[in-house]
Amino acid sequence: MSPLCHAPRLVAVFSVSLWLILFVFGCATPPNPAHATAAKTLFEATVRNFHFPSATATGSVRDQLLRDAAIGYEHVLRDYPDQDSWCAKSLRSLANVRAEQGRLDAAVQLYARVAQKYPHQDWEVLIAWKTAADLLWDAGRQPEARGFYRQIVTRFDSPGAPPVIKTIVHTATTRT
Repeated sequence: MSPLCHAPRLVAVFSVSLWLILFVFGCATPPNPAHATAAKTLFEATVRNFHFPSATATGSVRDQLLRDAAIGYEHVLRDYPDQDSWCAKSLRSLANVRAEQGRLDAAVQLYARVAQKYPHQDWEVLIAWKTAADLLWDAGRQPEARGFYRQIVTRFDSPGAPPVIKTIVHTATTRT
């Protein structure tokens, strides 16, 4: 049999394969600019209306503002999971709330999750690790802090890094 006899079968297989590829990738949700705007708006409103005011509030007012801030950040995480940038910021900010509430272990777990869930959000990962390390260090938990500092050095120590990152890496190096 000549190779041309197999041509219709090959064309059919190729067509079905191409159709499946287009179907699978075509069903992926394209980026939604409205989603990005909504996530940004919710994040910024949470910061402005609850988190920032909690810094100067006291007592039960502060406690309620921190609870409301946590709810806002959790809403971003739940309602806009396709918005990595805003979710990484929200997860780190939620960790900040837990730290401000005196819940160090919960905060550290959330800071670690920033890198696990949003590894390409470099700035958020760097600041999450730095904050976790600094909080642990100040709490007298230096061995745990060193783990975060080592991660900072391993991932972010590069000759072409911006000065702010070099400063953070230098501090992390002195504590490892």
